[in-house]
Amino acid sequence: PRDDPDANIVLTVLAQARAYVLSDAGDMHGVLKALSDAEFRYRLPEGPFGAVNGLTLMTLVAINLDDAPLARKAFAALRRIRPVGRDMQPVLADLHACQKIEQTFGTPERVLACGRGLDWGRFPRKEPFTLYAYAYRGLAYAQLGRVREAEQDAAIFQQLAGVSPQDTSLQSAVRLAAWLDVYHGHAADGFKKAEDYQKSLLSEMRQQFRKIVPQLTDALQRDLDLARRNEQQQHTIILFQWALGGAAAMICAAALGVLVWQRRLNRRLVAANARAEAEQRRAEEANAMKSQFLANVSHEVRTPLNGVLGMIQAMAADELSPRQRERLEVLRGSSRGMLTILNDLLDLAKIEAGKLTLESVEFDLAPVVEGSRHAFWAAAEAKGISLELAVAEEARGVYRGDPTRLRQIVDNLVSNAIKFTAEGGVQVGFGREGEMLRLTVRDTGIGMTPEAAAKVFAKYEQAEASTARKYGGTGLGLSICRELVQAFGGEIGVESVAGQGTTFTATLPLPRIGDSLATGADAGEAEAEGLDEGGGGLRILAAEDHPVNQLVLRTLLSQLGCEVTLVGDGAEAVEAFRSAHWDVVLLDIQMPNMDGLQATRAIRALELAQGAVRTPLVALTANAMPEDVAEYRAAGFDEYLSKPIDAGELVVVLNRALSGPMEAELRETA
Repeated sequence: PRDDPDANIVLTVLAQARAYVLSDAGDMHGVLKALSDAEFRYRLPEGPFGAVNGLTLMTLVAINLDDAPLARKAFAALRRIRPVGRDMQPVLADLHACQKIEQTFGTPERVLACGRGLDWGRFPRKEPFTLYAYAYRGLAYAQLGRVREAEQDAAIFQQLAGVSPQDTSLQSAVRLAAWLDVYHGHAADGFKKAEDYQKSLLSEMRQQFRKIVPQLTDALQRDLDLARRNEQQQHTIILFQWALGGAAAMICAAALGVLVWQRRLNRRLVAANARAEAEQRRAEEANAMKSQFLANVSHEVRTPLNGVLGMIQAMAADELSPRQRERLEVLRGSSRGMLTILNDLLDLAKIEAGKLTLESVEFDLAPVVEGSRHAFWAAAEAKGISLELAVAEEARGVYRGDPTRLRQIVDNLVSNAIKFTAEGGVQVGFGREGEMLRLTVRDTGIGMTPEAAAKVFAKYEQAEASTARKYGGTGLGLSICRELVQAFGGEIGVESVAGQGTTFTATLPLPRIGDSLATGADAGEAEAEGLDEGGGGLRILAAEDHPVNQLVLRTLLSQLGCEVTLVGDGAEAVEAFRSAHWDVVLLDIQMPNMDGLQATRAIRALELAQGAVRTPLVALTANAMPEDVAEYRAAGFDEYLSKPIDAGELVVVLNRALSGPMEAELRETA
């Protein structure tokens, strides 16, 4: 009975026990549900049951799962029930939980507010929470520009830890050290620390993923074995039923006994099928969780990577010595390599989640070919090999399909060919056979054995175990190529001889609809222009909640000569739009309080109510798939700019935004 206090105690203890069992099994969502039941669903007359350990675990799990409301609710309950005394251990534990919540969901000012009024001199020196407290407070000081206080906390942290902050696994300490390097004029060192830390995160992610793959494989193998046994049982039943039908007239008594046995066997078969379906559901859920995990990690790593790439582009425009520029190019290459890996992981997650969709637009094949040529000729020239791209006469013209995904297929195959070719060259050819566009990529590289070629399109597979060590790569590029080709409805194959080279062939059913695009020349000219007059005089409003992304936007737009005003969320952007005139508005999609889509709808409603001229709105997003872009345009955006932000693409997007139907009035205003 729910009104019995003893029954509530039993239900609370059972929910807590279930939470710790699920924690051992790695089901963090289940842990959060069980702990929430224990602390907030089964209540005693005097309030929550009051298990400090359970509330502490619930707070940390809610933070890790980005559940801000539940994290704050659990922390408030923890504050109510924790005994107050002179023991500093509970004080430090509460301070740690408060700082972690505000660092994740709040602001630097709220992080500082967590420790206000506490006697920091009484904190135990060897207590780990003391180490965390100084790291979080120092990072908050750094983010607010209070460099002196940040340096003091960094020095105390280093003294307590006994090592330099960049050698620890504490994320806040690494970020604090990077911020201080930037403030002291050592931006390259700061970004190197951030890059090393992101690489370590990516390495941990790979290790966790490698642990998941064998579990999924074992589960799928069990499903396959069970399905085979079920098929054998069903085959036996069918054969027996045929024999029983012929002998039914002669052995009625025996037939009755056999029918009873058959019913028992059928019940066992139904039970076995139910178990198989349950195992299949669990395997699908695990695969969905893995895909969501990959997508979330890829998206989260893009924010610091946007800061690294943005500052690299900004620094490249400064006066640098040859040695500094050489080091900057190393940073640029490493960052773009990390971005390639993230894009591969995100594509894989979309493919496995069944969210991969293709555009259907008219496009000219020539720009796709030229884009690949420009992207890889430098890499081929650096290795001393030739790169030839040719389009047969019958293959030239305009097609209907997804040019972005076609370019991705070509780039992956060409990049793979250049990587494994030390001498000779790479030949890329486009031809047409009936209704099929035929792509051939031939190289004179190391080649493969028939055994290696048979598994080259599998996920995380490379020709030999030593390939990843010698040539690098994740083993995802060719797998993604195969998935994309199949999404087009085509086929891809490989022919290779060890030591003599490799030829990849892909056939795609793309309809050819004409010889040229009517607006192709105008579009090309628009893409090639720089920002008119350097962007001087353009008043730009930018809404971005992350401090690093704000710094990147301010730096790049200021270098273009624009007058930039930055706000922290969509609500502030709407208020700023209401109070002043802007030539272009840049809105991040994911922001607190009011996101970019909501802010866009509010701005368009204001324009309609005031009868104002339509202002160009540009979406800033890490999600630039066709279905995402369609949603942005439906909300009222004119253009979108994908993260990490590229300076050249920023200029192109601003030009397109300013050359719409209201171009004349915008130019006059500027």
